[in-house]
Amino acid sequence: MAKTKGTKKYKVPLKPYDKDRLIDEMKLLGEFGLKNKRELWVIQKTCDDTKRRAKDLLISTSEDEIIVSGRTLLARLVKLGIISDVDYRDLDDIRANLEKVLDLTVVDFLERRLQHRVFVSGLAISVHQARNMINHKHISVNGYVVDRPGYMVSVEEEGHVDIHRFSSLKGEKLGRSKKRKLKAQK
Repeated sequence: MAKTKGTKKYKVPLKPYDKDRLIDEMKLLGEFGLKNKRELWVIQKTCDDTKRRAKDLLISTSEDEIIVSGRTLLARLVKLGIISDVDYRDLDDIRANLEKVLDLTVVDFLERRLQHRVFVSGLAISVHQARNMINHKHISVNGYVVDRPGYMVSVEEEGHVDIHRFSSLKGEKLGRSKKRKLKAQK
């Protein structure tokens, strides 16, 4: 059986040489330590899809659709920590939070990436070191090694981001320079 074509995870800009967009993208690449612009475009598409879904729900006339689909959309965003708690029983509160979703930016989603969470928690000196630590399997989430810098960390997992217990960075093994310094102190 033939393999079906999947959907694209990112969308390239329509104007490839728009100066303002290029400058903004380069700032975000540097600030969040992204490898290339495709990583940024993937997050941008996620943000745009979320906002488009919220807009479609706000336009919808069916209250049942707003309640059911709005709850699931908002629950996903609350779980990721992008928006704060929502009263899922109140239709007006659901609508108000769906309007807040329209104000979200790419930065809100980029801040939930594992790479940024490792940097913010102080496990790494820079976002680039955080990316390196993740790729070399030194970081674990809930005790499991995660080697994807783009992993979206939920609020529940945020407290469990740590250096993996068997990692050489944990302190069990000393590197060449640390052994030399320890020997010199004796």
